[in-house]
Amino acid sequence: MASSNIRFIGLYVHKESTEIAIAEDEAIRDLSRAREECVSTRTKAKQRLKSFLLRHDIRCPHNTNWNETHLRWLAEINYLTQLPKSLKA
Repeated sequence: MASSNIRFIGLYVHKESTEIAIAEDEAIRDLSRAREECVSTRTKAKQRLKSFLLRHDIRCPHNTNWNETHLRWLAEINYLTQLPKSLKA
């Protein structure tokens, strides 16, 4: 009788640890999915911005993309003077 109780306790502990492991795995999968979505959103935003600038013939004078120099250039663009009049409100 005592050995069956020990066996039952062992199964219960195993079940509890399995449930914890499954919950941790699901949390990691959720985090991974959220990261993938953020990376995809960032990539699409970069593509939209670059396409917008190229459509209006605004090109980075440096041969770089998305590094410090490129980001500084983006911050310095004066959209009010460089965009065509049709886009200015």
